[in-house]
Amino acid sequence: MFPLHQSLLKIALVTTSFLFAGSGLDIILNKALGGNPFQISAIGQAQAYNEQQLKNYAQAVLAIEKLRQNTFGEIQNVLDSQEVPKVACNRSESYKDLPSDARSLIINYCNRSKEIVQQQGLTVSEFNQITKKMKSNPELKQKVQQQMLQAQ
Repeated sequence: MFPLHQSLLKIALVTTSFLFAGSGLDIILNKALGGNPFQISAIGQAQAYNEQQLKNYAQAVLAIEKLRQNTFGEIQNVLDSQEVPKVACNRSESYKDLPSDARSLIINYCNRSKEIVQQQGLTVSEFNQITKKMKSNPELKQKVQQQMLQAQ
């Protein structure tokens, strides 16, 4: 079993591992990570981040993860036994063939996730940059883990 801090980091990486574009959140459902979780990733440039930015990032990730879990469950219920497809928020063609209830859930998730990031005082670009840098910077990853633990 993973210690709590490793579990929290896994949530952060799962929640932030696919493109989070300026025009909307990219979401993908990936069986390989267990339970077809929504994932958001980032593209951005490396930079230094202050403690408040990392605190805001951690709070955003935790809030988005909770929303992701709820939304995924609702979509599974709508689709019943049908497999949930890979979905990208800024590519409506990725979910246009889903029932209207599922499409509405996806659109709401995308909009709410972007709002969560902004409510935490970050821009989409800043959120993306932190995610990208965290993947290649163990020190930053550890700082984010600590912020996530404190935020719980």
